[in-house]
Amino acid sequence: MTLLFRRCHTIFKVFGKVALDDATQIHRNNNFHSFFAAVLVLFRSATGEAWQEVMLSCSDREDVRCDQHSDDYKRDKEARCGVNFAYPYFISFFMLCSFLVINLFVAVIMDNFDYLTRDWSILGPHHLEEFVRLWSEYDPDAKGRIKHLDVVTLLRKISPPLGFGKLCPHRLACKDYFRRFKKRKELEAKGIMPTHTPQAMALQVKP
Repeated sequence: MTLLFRRCHTIFKVFGKVALDDATQIHRNNNFHSFFAAVLVLFRSATGEAWQEVMLSCSDREDVRCDQHSDDYKRDKEARCGVNFAYPYFISFFMLCSFLVINLFVAVIMDNFDYLTRDWSILGPHHLEEFVRLWSEYDPDAKGRIKHLDVVTLLRKISPPLGFGKLCPHRLACKDYFRRFKKRKELEAKGIMPTHTPQAMALQVKP
């Protein structure tokens, strides 16, 4: 948008003197006679719609005359107000816009691809922050222990993959947690170090 407004400020005076002609792309609905109209024309050109015709309608040609209210028309009614500056201006503008749109399109695709292929089971720093914040509600003195009745409630408040989530029924959460806890203790009794899954953390509970 910054590029668009800067470009409009430049061409407002350069192409603003071109006469309106319904046979060309510079007519009453598509012109540079005002800043707002220039913004609309450039926005239309940025989408690729008839930008070549707009460029030709502003170039130095026989049929490109001056607007009746311009000083050039008052000096010479046959004067031409088109400029050859229109060629490099519109070509560079369209190429730059195409480059930005392509990059934006690729960025959106890459972002969606990353979102769809992301492994949501991987824990990140924000999971730790959420856990510490919720843990402190049950352990305000930071003793590192909470009551066993609060463990499942805590895990239900924490979103997956670290916790069970609010949508998990309380009974199912209790059953799943104690099943994992029991299995962990059995493995430790056999001298096997279990894998540290989020729900099977070594929580110290106090009866």
